[in-house]
Amino acid sequence: MRGAERTPVRGVPRPGRIRRPRAATPRQEQGRAEILGTAAEFIAQQGFHGMSMRALAAATGRALASLYNYFDSKEDLLYALQSGAFRALLESGRHAIDTTTDADARLYAFIANHVGYVTEHRDVMRVLVHEAAALRPEQRRELRRLKDAYFAQARELMDALYDAPLGERERATYSLFGMINWVFAWYEPARHGSPFDVARTIHRMALCGLRNGDTAGAEVDAVERALRAAPNPSPIRPEVEKTP
Repeated sequence: MRGAERTPVRGVPRPGRIRRPRAATPRQEQGRAEILGTAAEFIAQQGFHGMSMRALAAATGRALASLYNYFDSKEDLLYALQSGAFRALLESGRHAIDTTTDADARLYAFIANHVGYVTEHRDVMRVLVHEAAALRPEQRRELRRLKDAYFAQARELMDALYDAPLGERERATYSLFGMINWVFAWYEPARHGSPFDVARTIHRMALCGLRNGDTAGAEVDAVERALRAAPNPSPIRPEVEKTP
């Protein structure tokens, strides 16, 4: 009824707040991990809106009501999946970086750790890439905080290797993530070797690009002028930048 006060339901967080998980037993932690792993498979294959809690309960051999002992809603489950992935990357990334003091090797450690996670958790990566929009605003803000912390971890490594203006270092760091994030979409062990092989290739490309300096020469400048002057070949994509 309009104007009536709603009585809070015990155990359900109020809107606008993120419930912090209580201390859990090892058995509960295992159950939570099993649910999240199965949910990642469902969402990767069917999309977040295509997954139902009822189907997830059946796939994990649980009663539907028991899922809500772990997660209050589908959105909270999705948030737990995404935030858990970024926290795992942050923690494991720090550990990998701390295995060496050499700047080149620290960058490789970061890349190898990320590629290893991506290749072992491909369904989770699909969820990270495609499903963040389904979260509540406060959950998206918390994820943004985690993403920024992870980006800063990589930026610090790039800063140690690359003496360039801030904008260039930002672009270089985003370019690095462009290489390592999408490994899940194309990686095949039989064709591409181990995750460490992939990490070495990306590390070599990153270092060669950083160490060779500015690639803009007379030929590149001429191509850029031609591209700026040419009409946009796509009738549906607006021009990114007008010719000065």
